[in-house]
Amino acid sequence: MLSDEVEDEILALQSIYDSLFTRTEDNQIRAVITPAEEHDAETGGVTALYLEATLPPEYPEQSIPDFSLGNLNNSHWSAKVKQEIFCSLQEQAQELLGTCSLYTVIEWAREQLPHWSIRLASTVKQDETPEKEDLPVQLADDEDDEASQTKFMSKAQKRRHYDRFGATNEKPRGHDWIDIVAHLAKR
Repeated sequence: MLSDEVEDEILALQSIYDSLFTRTEDNQIRAVITPAEEHDAETGGVTALYLEATLPPEYPEQSIPDFSLGNLNNSHWSAKVKQEIFCSLQEQAQELLGTCSLYTVIEWAREQLPHWSIRLASTVKQDETPEKEDLPVQLADDEDDEASQTKFMSKAQKRRHYDRFGATNEKPRGHDWIDIVAHLAKR
């Protein structure tokens, strides 16, 4: 059972954040953290962060909330960035030990969300860079692509290509279809 002070804090948070804050169980809450309004224009593609917290019976006097970022809606955040966010939330709550800190931590996270999104974008770019280097460069124009492929083909490959497509650049329907199951298995 939570103290009256904590119950009042939860009630206040429900009235402030409306649909962005829910009480999932007696001692568990979920907050959808969106960027602060002054950051909305400059961040553009910042996505929401779903923060779940379990409030121990000793909260707020002796312990901090147990935060969790394991919500399925946080799957776009990389594990590295999630760990950084988790540690930052723990540090922030530890500084406020002894007071009802949920509102302060949520507002602090709203202010930090653009920075975390930038960190996520840089992490994603670093992760994608080796994959892009491994892939061959493709030309945008199909005719140039066709011509460059025929330049590097052996005689047997050219013969098979000519037998399949003829002298024209018309290709039969489905020549470039991929096996969707094999494609999804790669991811």
